[in-house]
Amino acid sequence: MSMNKASAMNDKLLATLQKVRATSARYDSASGHVVVLLNTGMELSFDPHLAAGLEHAQPVDLLQIEVSPTGTGLHFPALDADLYVPSLLVGVLQPERLAGEAGHEAKKCLRQPEAEDLYAYAVHWSAEDQEFVATCAAFPSLSWLAPTPYLALQGVRNLVRSAIADLAAEGQHPPVSSC
Repeated sequence: MSMNKASAMNDKLLATLQKVRATSARYDSASGHVVVLLNTGMELSFDPHLAAGLEHAQPVDLLQIEVSPTGTGLHFPALDADLYVPSLLVGVLQPERLAGEAGHEAKKCLRQPEAEDLYAYAVHWSAEDQEFVATCAAFPSLSWLAPTPYLALQGVRNLVRSAIADLAAEGQHPPVSSC
């Protein structure tokens, strides 16, 4: 297989992985693993001690796991630790433990979270507007109305991206994420 063909296959695989999202996550005390349900219907299970930021976790620290609204992140409030779901999918938990240099290279290839990915969002139905409204906790003055939850979320994420760019242009720092 030529290098270009392998590179194209890797690009296609990485693009596919970027579409996979977590829909829920829990700690399974029987196996001692974190179990993540994916939007594909598959489950991902891993030993939390292999994951960066969870190395010293006790079972009680893993009882609450929050899935980001975009499904790309897992947050462990008791540890103030976050994991990026696409990285989990390629086994990039601790590259030196799992895949050596290959894991390190894969980590560099993955899209890092965008600034707007780092905030908590909410989407709910507005009876008054007869549309879904999406908001961002860190930017309470921003909201977006749309006929579907997905479009509402995309709209407010675009607003947050613009707000972050405006703040940067003015030499100001965006709010710190609560995720």
